[in-house]
Amino acid sequence: MKTADHYIALAAAMIFVALQHREKPWLARTLIAGASGGIGYSLAPEVAQLAHWMGERMAMVMVTAFGYAALDVMLALLSDRDSIKELAASWLRRGGK
Repeated sequence: MKTADHYIALAAAMIFVALQHREKPWLARTLIAGASGGIGYSLAPEVAQLAHWMGERMAMVMVTAFGYAALDVMLALLSDRDSIKELAASWLRRGGK
């Protein structure tokens, strides 16, 4: 059973995510924060097991607060096809090194 502290930490991390997207409409911010909270809540036990120095609550906050940012960066990189082509061509010219 989770404690109130657990849910307070989750809510705080979700508020942090929502504040990072102030330029977006209210509904988009709410959905982003909700998705981040769901991912953080569900992945926290596994992340805490992988990172032995981190407890489950800290893992939940980290995944919630920074997981969406990592996904956002990856999607931005993948959507920039010209940069990906240039990077792949450069990598192939160097022989894959």
